[in-house]
Amino acid sequence: MTVPPERFTDAVVIVTGSTRGIGAGVAKRFAREGASVVVTGRSREAGEATVTDIEDEGGEAVFVRADMRDPDDIAALFEAAVDTYGSLDVLVNNAGVETNTGVAEATMDDWEFVVETDFRSFWLCAKEAVARMDEGAIINTSSNHAFLTMPQMFPYNAVKSGINGMTRAMALDL
Repeated sequence: MTVPPERFTDAVVIVTGSTRGIGAGVAKRFAREGASVVVTGRSREAGEATVTDIEDEGGEAVFVRADMRDPDDIAALFEAAVDTYGSLDVLVNNAGVETNTGVAEATMDDWEFVVETDFRSFWLCAKEAVARMDEGAIINTSSNHAFLTMPQMFPYNAVKSGINGMTRAMALDL
């Protein structure tokens, strides 16, 4: 596949949960297409490794440590992105965790961990992004578990369904 290197030239992109997995892949792809990427997650070591991978391919990136459960970390992430690059064009809400629990055995701690990381943070990040964008795009990562799931995926599956509804609401409002 040919990557158009100029497609996101001069664009600034935040990808939450980009220290590994799908998020790291998304961050690297945006960088390959010319974006300046803000890599973020809880692990400084993994985040800096993603930045190194991007820079080794000739891309531009910076790591900002943020826990998506912490509203203050989220606000600081967006401030750091704009302070570093001067603007914001794309937010990719990708951060996610799961607990591998069923409805009956899930605890309040399980619920809060997944809901705060995988759902509330998407809304808080979108609010921070909208306050800093003249125009742009917000991409919310969901999952096949929103439609067809497996046992022991609660509350992850419920949250992913909620993300789909929240995305529709954002599309109408924004």
